[in-house]
Amino acid sequence: FLINSTFVFVITICLGLLILILNITEGWKCFKKEVSQNIGKVDRIFRLQIFFFDGLMGMYLLSIVVASIVLQFIGDYCTLERKWRGSAICSALGALFSFSCHGSLLTVAALSVTRFIICRGIGVSIRKRTVVIV
Repeated sequence: FLINSTFVFVITICLGLLILILNITEGWKCFKKEVSQNIGKVDRIFRLQIFFFDGLMGMYLLSIVVASIVLQFIGDYCTLERKWRGSAICSALGALFSFSCHGSLLTVAALSVTRFIICRGIGVSIRKRTVVIV
């Protein structure tokens, strides 16, 4: 079996569904919320990105559960390991996992850098000057 433990199997299903449901509902609330300040708009974009990438992780977890069920009905995972790991589905799930993890980490890093710049006041003291040529 891809997921041998029943406990881990049930937890994976529950977490996958929970991640999807929470990210869809909170992402929709964030999308619908009107923001007037520029910093609020930037925060909104970052939050939507995090909701997107974390939602992809929920899809990944549920896909692993489906793959485990399919492999259970086809045969033993140990006998199908080489075929499964070489399949396009396994590669796509690996790419989905990597994209979700790295996208979420890069978004959090960008959010942290943005917060640092705002808190330190870098770039805030830029003055506009008007030059008149007669």
